[in-house]
Amino acid sequence: MKAWQGRFSEGNHELMEAFNASIGFDYKLCEVDIMGSVAHVKMLASIDVITEDEMNTLVAGLQEVLGEFKADKITFKLSDEDIHMGIERILIEKLGSVAKKMHTGRSRNDQ
Repeated sequence: MKAWQGRFSEGNHELMEAFNASIGFDYKLCEVDIMGSVAHVKMLASIDVITEDEMNTLVAGLQEVLGEFKADKITFKLSDEDIHMGIERILIEKLGSVAKKMHTGRSRNDQ
């Protein structure tokens, strides 16, 4: 479910999805996006928003995603919209709900 979907009864038309998505070119930012997410997760742990165990789980998961990206084992989807949401989707698939904590206090605009 996309962040905005709770306010609308229907999804976007597929042409709008394609027009709005930047994943087709910003996948190149995967490594730096993950670096930013690792730093953010460490900050969240340093101010006790997440536990050290959660931080370690998230950092390990992010490093795994990066390794898979570098090995060309990841397929991003048009529905991911952008690299940040694509990484989050993959991380949630790997780690479950703890991955959703990565966005605490941060938006895609903070990238």
